[in-house]
Amino acid sequence: NRKAARAAAVELLDQVGLPDPAGTARAYPHQLSGGQRQRVVLALALANDPALLVCDEPTTALDVTVQALVLDLIVRGVLDRAAAMLFITHDLAVVATACERVLVMYGGRIVEAGPTRQVFTRPRHRYTQGLLGASDLAVVDERGRLATIPGSVPAAGRFPAGCVFRNRCEHATEQCRVRPDWTVTGEDSGFACYHPAPATTARAEGIDD
Repeated sequence: NRKAARAAAVELLDQVGLPDPAGTARAYPHQLSGGQRQRVVLALALANDPALLVCDEPTTALDVTVQALVLDLIVRGVLDRAAAMLFITHDLAVVATACERVLVMYGGRIVEAGPTRQVFTRPRHRYTQGLLGASDLAVVDERGRLATIPGSVPAAGRFPAGCVFRNRCEHATEQCRVRPDWTVTGEDSGFACYHPAPATTARAEGIDD
């Protein structure tokens, strides 16, 4: 009934850390901050105790402090319900904090997969290596510029045949015009690249040595 539904809504808003859950339940969206609205959306997503929570850039546009709070709430909400989480993001620091496994995608294809620590410290695909290099703010070239991946992402439907990353990869050869097979590196892990990076340790933000 309506009374029970309202009580459940207030309880969910309390679980996601809103300071006045009863007042928030009666508020309009414009009366809430961005971080508060994001927590309301999280409460909505958790309302039916899902087996899988799909999070598509859930912390984008939030400041660092609020982002950390929302991320903690998401992870705790998933763990409390013994659920699984699929976290879609470009923020590698968030991935390092929240995820057990990583699937790296480029051009709509999975190019590398594996446990977070393995992928972040020993990247094999050249795109993964480039992403991690570009996220390291401590590394600059002789002109003081941060690392970047050369070229630009093609428009949708215009990715090259074969390896979708070959037009931006300095290691690409004629062989890369044929789609590379998946190379297995461990249980549920591997990469698709003809010229993989050496399996050496690389620095990755958020991953302890």
